[in-house]
Amino acid sequence: RAPNIFLNKKEKINEPYEVVYFDFESVTDGDKHIPYMICSESRSGEKKFFIGKYCGLKFLKSLKKNTMAIAHNMVYDIQFLIGMLDSVQDYIPGGSRCKTISGRFFNKDKGTSVKICFKDSLSMIDTSLNKFGDMFNLKIKKEIMPYELFTTESVETRKIKITDAKPFLSESDYEEFLNNIEV
Repeated sequence: RAPNIFLNKKEKINEPYEVVYFDFESVTDGDKHIPYMICSESRSGEKKFFIGKYCGLKFLKSLKKNTMAIAHNMVYDIQFLIGMLDSVQDYIPGGSRCKTISGRFFNKDKGTSVKICFKDSLSMIDTSLNKFGDMFNLKIKKEIMPYELFTTESVETRKIKITDAKPFLSESDYEEFLNNIEV
């Protein structure tokens, strides 16, 4: 007789995960990238923004249940979070990318722990975000962002002159940049 390899109906194969898409912004003046903001959006449309030196920690503390966190080019974003995880497992590299990595975050303030499975959407859809609109026939476009303006000083003071963006953008990009600004 063959062994019964099927789980009892009461046992769960996988625990449910909340799905969250996230992205870090960082200051790149100097040799080291320093995160100053992380934005996330859940599948249900809940948007969160965490700003400042501890933005990654604030993001992790905001996770209330087991989470699948998806980033485009996750190998970049994960570097700001991996040191805050209590355990890391299931690392699956893909060339110079990281396809997936799992871990556990313990929130010391609340005494709670969540499992987080990080996934790289770039490993699944091998193209830049600015091509998604055309590729999937969506009416979306990646915002124009002159990253050269985001220095340690400008992030700390939270002030950048709008006109300072002009030298870093083409005429058409600058016009679109101006149209996208909420003044």
